[in-house]
Amino acid sequence: SRGSKGPEALAAYQRAYQLGKAIRDVDRLFPTLVGLESMAVVKTTYVQSQHIRGKLLNYAQLSQNSLHLAYAYCALSLNYAMQGHYLIAHDYAQACQRLPLPPYRSRRHPLYSIDPVLYCQRWHAILLMDLGYPEQALALSQAVLDRTHELGDPYSVGLGLFTVLHVSRYCLPPEATYENAQALLTYAQQQGQKRREQFAALFLIWAQVRLGESTNCLARLDAMRVDLVASEMHQGYSLILCGAADVCYYAGHIEAGLAFLQEAEAWIEKTGERISEPTLHWHRGRLLHRQGDLAQSETCLVRALTLAHQLGTKGIELRVATSLSRLWQEQGEREQARRLLLPIYYGFTEGFDTAELQEAKALMEQLA
Repeated sequence: SRGSKGPEALAAYQRAYQLGKAIRDVDRLFPTLVGLESMAVVKTTYVQSQHIRGKLLNYAQLSQNSLHLAYAYCALSLNYAMQGHYLIAHDYAQACQRLPLPPYRSRRHPLYSIDPVLYCQRWHAILLMDLGYPEQALALSQAVLDRTHELGDPYSVGLGLFTVLHVSRYCLPPEATYENAQALLTYAQQQGQKRREQFAALFLIWAQVRLGESTNCLARLDAMRVDLVASEMHQGYSLILCGAADVCYYAGHIEAGLAFLQEAEAWIEKTGERISEPTLHWHRGRLLHRQGDLAQSETCLVRALTLAHQLGTKGIELRVATSLSRLWQEQGEREQARRLLLPIYYGFTEGFDTAELQEAKALMEQLA
């Protein structure tokens, strides 16, 4: 039942866990917890999953196995990130990457289909981007891709391509995102990696719309959404819906974009997947701005800005502040807009040649 995600597999893992506890066999307990954790990921139950991942860390520490410890740190980092706890997730990701492990560690252990440190680096690159370290995010995403090509297995290579693509969306021009999306889409189709194919399709649509090609984008988004709903793996669904809303913003499909966000908000409340919460209000504010509802747009953007600041996500805070400053500029509040954007921009220590910081700088020059 290892490859299954149904109730029989869940019952088998639970029984194995109880047997392992009864005989106090740490080496048997850890794999069963990995199985239970994977089930919780599929069901997107973050609170339950966090409890299991806490046990993973306890047993990893008891086992004195660095590979188990890396897996536990990675699992906890991902779980906290999906709940919107960026700084805790960042700390666990750093702890995972500091472990002294041999280069080809996962190949020596049958429990791991992918190197847990590599998987953790993939998420850490995305976290770094939102936390306001775009240069580090770009460097780490490229290092992940280089490492996956060294390993050579299809799953790892797909992970590397996805990491580079995700980071490029905010850090690089749309042309780079288009090229990276094409690369992942082609590879995912060749390897039968359906979920990555769906992610690549979303980023490709986004890049095409940014580059002026919006033909059938709404129909393509709806088809992608139907495929995702039909699939078992729903982790990160709110991120995808927010991405679809961003496409709608650039394509001018305002009502469709707001509908995607309404669905994302319901998903966040159902699952606790709060990683998307500040971004959701940012997208809603931008869509309402384009619709002409300036008062509601400002309310949404202020809420997004507050959430981003509370989470310590300088990257998201800059995106929101740029949008809010532009709104205030249009209303003649140039000084208020400048006072908002200036300290956030100069709070960065790197990445001044990346796309978002260049956009913010250009706006500040207009406001001067």
